[in-house]
Amino acid sequence: CGNFSFLDTKGISEVKPDLILTLVQLDWNNSCEVYRIEDYFNSNEYYAIEKIVKQIKVNNAYQSLAISECFNENLFLPEMSLKTRDEIIDLMCKRLYENNYVNENFRNQVYQREAVAPTCFSNQIAIPHSIKKDAKKSGICISILKEPILWNGYNVRLIFMFALNKSFDQVPKLYELILDAIDDKTRYQKMLKCKNYKDFMSILMKGND
Repeated sequence: CGNFSFLDTKGISEVKPDLILTLVQLDWNNSCEVYRIEDYFNSNEYYAIEKIVKQIKVNNAYQSLAISECFNENLFLPEMSLKTRDEIIDLMCKRLYENNYVNENFRNQVYQREAVAPTCFSNQIAIPHSIKKDAKKSGICISILKEPILWNGYNVRLIFMFALNKSFDQVPKLYELILDAIDDKTRYQKMLKCKNYKDFMSILMKGND
């Protein structure tokens, strides 16, 4: 919760609110629910706000469910001893294919995407994915390397490979989940040391229940 001037668009956007209650008309774009209070709080206002809050909670629960269903222990590859980017891409594509997440063309589409622009993020993480969202079902393969590999000039140890179905509409939320964990140095180091899928997911999902 917080109090902001309606002119402080930067401050409001930085806290990423789920709901804004306002007494004035907001003439700027926002990505959350906005409720205009017509008068001072009364029973009708409380009831309307309560309905909005309940709906937000429901929507967040569905989002979390859609994202959590992308993860599977069969797609978790810890302590990998591979030397090149192509070796790890091939292995992860194969694992997704063997578990019936993607078709045979998925690997080619991943390399097509890499040719457009590498999918590594500094020295911490790479998130390779296909150039199209046409997976049979959405899944995320995770690899943790014992030693970093060179990926477009960066030394990468943690890789999330996205195989997404066209019906999956939580991509920004998914990136937010992963990058939030990576930005926390303590959590990132713990993830690199994980050998167990449940431990890894516990660290990744911390604070996102």
